[in-house]
Amino acid sequence: MCKELEEYVKESEKKVKILTYINLIEKGALNVDEAARYADMSVKELKKEAKRLGASL
Repeated sequence: MCKELEEYVKESEKKVKILTYINLIEKGALNVDEAARYADMSVKELKKEAKRLGASL
């Protein structure tokens, strides 16, 4: 149970982080390349995660 909870928290934190970067991109504060770098992801991975979360870049 503890392991499942840890994974849930980790996934939730990742989701919040990605959504925050998407928001910053939409506001023009970051570009996609910068956001991907800050998220330690490739641009392709960031776009894939955004799509999974219901956002588009």
